[in-house]
Amino acid sequence: MKCGKKFSAQEILDAHTEKHSGDKPHKCIICPKQYHFRADLKRHMFVHNKKTNPYTCTTCGKGFSRKDHFKNHCLSHERKAALYDMRRKLNES
Repeated sequence: MKCGKKFSAQEILDAHTEKHSGDKPHKCIICPKQYHFRADLKRHMFVHNKKTNPYTCTTCGKGFSRKDHFKNHCLSHERKAALYDMRRKLNES
């Protein structure tokens, strides 16, 4: 499969081509997530380490290592609640 991207070095092209193979050899031992690259799996593993997740959602208990990801997650709960309220009000009408 070709996507048309061009790279200045063969090794960068080879690494990019791996993404299109569908093969994800780097598997998390804790959850079903799989990754093309070892570095991506390594970054993912922080999700499972409570010490590196100082931000915890009070709604569902999910932990986050990054404040921006935590804030986005909390907004998703707020959006779901707002949507639920809108649907409830429509059904009451």
